[in-house]
Amino acid sequence: MRSTIRNSYLAFEDFAKQLCEKIICPNLLEQTGPVAGGDGKVDTQSFPVSEQCKTLWYVGVNDNSNSDRWAFAVSTQETWKAKCKKDVRKIKETNRGYKKIFCITNRYAKADQRSHLEDELSKETGIDVRILDLSWILDQVFRNKLEKLAIETLSIDIEWRRDIEIGSSDYSKNKRLDEIKLYIKDNVDPSSILSYQLDLMLEEAVLSKELEHSFIESQGLFDRAILASKRHGNEHQSFNCHYQYCWASYWWYENKSLFEENFFKCFDIALEINNSDKWGSVVSLLFLYSTYNRDEEGNLNNDMILVVDRVSQHLKALSLKDMMPSNSLMSSFYLEMLKLLKIQNVNPDFR
Repeated sequence: MRSTIRNSYLAFEDFAKQLCEKIICPNLLEQTGPVAGGDGKVDTQSFPVSEQCKTLWYVGVNDNSNSDRWAFAVSTQETWKAKCKKDVRKIKETNRGYKKIFCITNRYAKADQRSHLEDELSKETGIDVRILDLSWILDQVFRNKLEKLAIETLSIDIEWRRDIEIGSSDYSKNKRLDEIKLYIKDNVDPSSILSYQLDLMLEEAVLSKELEHSFIESQGLFDRAILASKRHGNEHQSFNCHYQYCWASYWWYENKSLFEENFFKCFDIALEINNSDKWGSVVSLLFLYSTYNRDEEGNLNNDMILVVDRVSQHLKALSLKDMMPSNSLMSSFYLEMLKLLKIQNVNPDFR
């Protein structure tokens, strides 16, 4: 019986650590020694990572998790409040300078009781204390499609398992994705990322999206590609990252706010590059953006008209530059395309 309880705790501790690595911060130490914190008083803790190495992170990215010291305590006890108090006070007594303490429990905690205990312990210890209960765990697992992680680490018996038949195209994409992941892991110097390596990072994000990997993973890969391009690349590479993120946000994630954020990033970068090719990409995104900004009659709203007019203004200026005939010709073409966006619905009975 005691062995079963111990194995159950170890399985939950392993699951909690892997979940926190994906959601909170990836730089967590492996626990060695006795169960329940052992001599270290914590079940796991963060370790310092340079700002350059943090560039390669794509899950669990937080602003200070690479430099601050964070402690994690895991519990399966029914009396979760008493266990949290005990763990937090023991961690405080170590005087290691922890900035945050996360208490993860597999019990449900009422919101008011959890908040009250967090405030009480934070005030008592001077450390930011967070209690993550079963509700939080379930929300993160299902929201981020981490069911496989829970099933495998907790050895959950399931009657039905989703079998995925991989076609030749997905097989090739999976193979390519594995190759890129391995290459980035073994060859990329985070302090000096080369141009073609930045392209590989973006390709990895696109493949992850096309293979329908978890949103948190794919989003993290896009964010990593954008950050790396900003630090080590050029404006064209940054534009390409935001452009691909727009398409993913619209067609895969159906996330309007994420699309808008990256669309206006593309717009700002296009202003700096001032090239008809990039403005053509902006125009293609405008057609997608217009679906969010039409009234019941199918006409553009005022905010969208202002955006179209701004793009038209810059394209018109480019079209008048005779010294760059190709750029001028393509700009004129995109101007004609924008006219299609502003056509009013002449038949109000048509839907």
